[in-house]
Amino acid sequence: MGTSDLIKKSWEDYKAHFGSLIGLVFTPLLAGVPLAIIIGIWAVMAYGSNQVGGSGTSPVVNWSLGILSLIALIVLIVGVLWGYSAMLAKIVNMGLSYKESLRLGWKKFWTFLWVSILVGLITMGGNMLLLIPGFILSIYTMFAIYAVFEEEKKGLAAVSRSFELVKGYWWAVFGRGLLIWIILGAAMMVIGLLTLGIGTYVVTIFGAPFLLIFTRNMYRNLIHLKGTKTNDEAKKPLFIVFAILGLIAWPAYIWLLIAATPETTFEDERQIDYEYEDFDYYGVEPAE
Repeated sequence: MGTSDLIKKSWEDYKAHFGSLIGLVFTPLLAGVPLAIIIGIWAVMAYGSNQVGGSGTSPVVNWSLGILSLIALIVLIVGVLWGYSAMLAKIVNMGLSYKESLRLGWKKFWTFLWVSILVGLITMGGNMLLLIPGFILSIYTMFAIYAVFEEEKKGLAAVSRSFELVKGYWWAVFGRGLLIWIILGAAMMVIGLLTLGIGTYVVTIFGAPFLLIFTRNMYRNLIHLKGTKTNDEAKKPLFIVFAILGLIAWPAYIWLLIAATPETTFEDERQIDYEYEDFDYYGVEPAE
């Protein structure tokens, strides 16, 4: 299937199921409501305490709200991932209703999460080899989560399935993916300029389902070309090696980030304080 046919088919599916798709896009945002409420209460309490001459909220309140914020943050993360899983469930089977998509998304949640983690680790492991292998692997493994919903694959079998489908068509997959990103990027740039940046978020929200549908159609086109039978065991040892490298990469990246952060000594802080005290906002030198 040519690129124009892929775009046309994706657009038709997008229009036909627009309402339920956008509903699934906005649903995860509800998971952020508890965190927003807790932070709002915390800010109001701290502001009120300072206004009456207090020293801020008490340690007990801070600890309590801090724990509640952590719980709410976990709820937010799970909600966003669940929404993504439900969106994929819907896109793979457009006949699902909104509730059925959420139900299947939760049923597949842990498998989807595990495969996503594996893909991230494998790509990160490839990035340790001067970035280019990581980019190549990101294209080879981009259909792994679709294999979870479309073909009931799990773990490394889903990753291997994606690899086997892309093998021999890497440049075709990359070219089609690059083209659709250029189209969406151009739309974001133009609409963003016309709306002072607000349109960028609109294109991102409304364009996400279309991008996922387009990727699904590429995936199904590869299945049509290569068939339903592939050797999903062949590359598992290689992926295990890259995943282990990815596990090593995380602490290495964190260490590099910390090492690259400039240290501020006590003398530096005192110098900053002195400069701030000598600075007059209106440009008038302080009187001797």
